[in-house]
Amino acid sequence: MKSKGQNDTGKRSGSPNKSEPDFLAIGKLRKPFGLRGEMKIEVFTDHLDVLKSGSEVFTDIELEKRKISTFRKMGNTFVIHFSGIDNPEIAKTLNNKLVYIESNLLPELDKGSYYYHQLIGLTVEDENGAKLGVLKEILETGANDVYVVFNEENQKEILIPAIKSAVIKIDIESKLIIVKVPKWYE
Repeated sequence: MKSKGQNDTGKRSGSPNKSEPDFLAIGKLRKPFGLRGEMKIEVFTDHLDVLKSGSEVFTDIELEKRKISTFRKMGNTFVIHFSGIDNPEIAKTLNNKLVYIESNLLPELDKGSYYYHQLIGLTVEDENGAKLGVLKEILETGANDVYVVFNEENQKEILIPAIKSAVIKIDIESKLIIVKVPKWYE
């Protein structure tokens, strides 16, 4: 019997559930910073604790395991240093590579909060049970997120604001989002 997070080969996959991805991108490495091998990093997560000193992450498609020596905020940017990367020439080889963590290492969210990867692919229905399509993308607009719902049958998109008055219910178990269709769409 396989334990949670193991694949068919018996190796640990990182995914807590079969339907979730094994690894999630949490940042993108930018240019080297300084002379010790540190790098600037564009961070994709609000959960900065996954990037603390001593944490293990993976870089690029090859998923090369790396240990974080230091991670800090500096002005409007973040700086990261990996063990074994001791100069800017070595750090430069990691420029523009994505940084991943195993998805089972993400912190558990409060009830009613979801990670984007949990929502993408869910069926979206209106409050009367009519299927509107599938959630394909989530746009970050500043004021609120917007759900991009694509309907395969008519090849149309509908944009639903991710606000309480528009999103009635999200049921991850049933893979369903129930929404109130905006009047301007009807």
